[in-house]
Amino acid sequence: MRDRRSEAAVCETVMQYLEERCNLRAEGVHTTENDGGSDPTSRVDLRFRLGRVFYALEHTIVEPYEGEMRDWALRRGLTPDGYRMLPSDIEESSFSRFFRALESKQEKLKRCQSLGMRTALALESKHIVHSSYHYAQLLDRVPQSCLDGIDSLYLVETGDQHVWWGWLLMSDGLFMRPALDGVWPDPVIEKRQRD
Repeated sequence: MRDRRSEAAVCETVMQYLEERCNLRAEGVHTTENDGGSDPTSRVDLRFRLGRVFYALEHTIVEPYEGEMRDWALRRGLTPDGYRMLPSDIEESSFSRFFRALESKQEKLKRCQSLGMRTALALESKHIVHSSYHYAQLLDRVPQSCLDGIDSLYLVETGDQHVWWGWLLMSDGLFMRPALDGVWPDPVIEKRQRD
């Protein structure tokens, strides 16, 4: 079952970041639910305009390994002390899940791009650890053809109920990388949630 509130909040968080970066207010905001006039094959979670640029924003959840959220919900893979036992193939499982998250949204975003929209994919991670490094490194293994149609890629970590962190993983084909001193970029979004 999809959590529409979380999906909408993550999309709005990325939109607010873009508003701040462009110093513009989003206009013509349409969500999946109120976007009845658009072609269903290119309907995305959030569409809006900043100045003269139209944006199409799509959301999906990523997991550190295949079935992780299901395991938590069913309390599977736990030791008697309550510790999480990770699968032996966690690296491959993580890549498979990440690859499928990109692949599942690609065609829809490609259609939006062909209509002249700038496209963004917001990956939601429900964990409290900064997994941006992990996902940035996984991008190296993703075939370029899988990124066609995606102008920018964000990771929004929503596991902490008080603060969400957002990372720009890719923009116009350029991937997030550590600086010459080996330090990774700071998050581009810090959103404090109300208690």
